[in-house]
Amino acid sequence: MPERQNAEAGLRVLVDPARMGLWRLLLQDGFAVEAPVGGPVGEFLRQGLGLDQAYVEQRCRTIFHNGHPVDDMERGVVEDGDSVVLSAAMPGVVGIAMRRGSPLAAMRSGISLVDEPLPEAGAGRSPGTVSLKLFNLVLCDLGEALLARGVKVRPEALLAFFNAIPEHKGIARMFWRGAEVSLEQVKGLLPAENGRRVPLVCQAAGG
Repeated sequence: MPERQNAEAGLRVLVDPARMGLWRLLLQDGFAVEAPVGGPVGEFLRQGLGLDQAYVEQRCRTIFHNGHPVDDMERGVVEDGDSVVLSAAMPGVVGIAMRRGSPLAAMRSGISLVDEPLPEAGAGRSPGTVSLKLFNLVLCDLGEALLARGVKVRPEALLAFFNAIPEHKGIARMFWRGAEVSLEQVKGLLPAENGRRVPLVCQAAGG
């Protein structure tokens, strides 16, 4: 299983368990995770995100690596700073064409991830940061677990989230770099991050 992010490094939020689902919305525009890099996409999903192989095969029907549709998850190398997109099956002709192993894959041959080398067997892995975007059912399935493990989000995204329907976020307690703070204090601290992604751990209160 992947290691949890250091909850003292940025913002830690304890939330009413009944409101945890709302916090998935914060991840809709993308976020980043810390994970070992240097292996193929499949390894990143299994070891970096802790996903079960069966879940990846059955649910993550569409995968992009640096903007390229992925068919073979064991080719190519996920490096520090790369981006990965995960989605369940999408509708329509375009959605079908983008799926792994699609019979319509020839329609997007110009952008597919092909002829990528196999990562060297036994090659070392190093810590890295990968940008991640989740869509539809995959976001519903994984959002809360990733928030509890720890993600990195843009400060402007956090501010926008906090400014939208604040009375429904269910915040019980908040901690900024280990010190307890109020929501208003966090809003005042975020602009000083100057665009750097903020480490965020969001957990159910009492859990």
